[in-house]
Amino acid sequence: MVTGANGADGARPSEFVFIAEIVVLILVGRVLGELMQRIGQPAVMGPLLGGLLLGPSVLGALWPQAQHALFPAGAAQKSMIDGVAQLGVLMLLLLTGMETDLKLVRNGRHDLIVMGVNRRPADTLFFGNVAVAVVEKARCSILLVAD
Repeated sequence: MVTGANGADGARPSEFVFIAEIVVLILVGRVLGELMQRIGQPAVMGPLLGGLLLGPSVLGALWPQAQHALFPAGAAQKSMIDGVAQLGVLMLLLLTGMETDLKLVRNGRHDLIVMGVNRRPADTLFFGNVAVAVVEKARCSILLVAD
């Protein structure tokens, strides 16, 4: 738990905790990125898996005290890491774009166009039928209640 200068828990953001968060995130992302490359996967999957493992889904479920110590719930502390996270998302998109093989995109251009054109009517039919079914069920429910 972060202790502020006046002794109140979470009263002030801790720069030490912020630096620790950044270091742990970078180390875990880098190690998992290297591991992903060794098993033939894109390195960009490392930071994604690292975020999953260090977040509330895995670390928070297995060891909540450690997750709360590393990522305190204070609003000021969260806003500090959130600013860096926004930059991280931009860098992730940049890295993903740099790893995209444009030859595959050019060679599969026809398939992409066919999938894009055919998907819209399929989505419309599926979601249209779901909407009609929901409205019909709601109408039947309303009629049953009114009777």
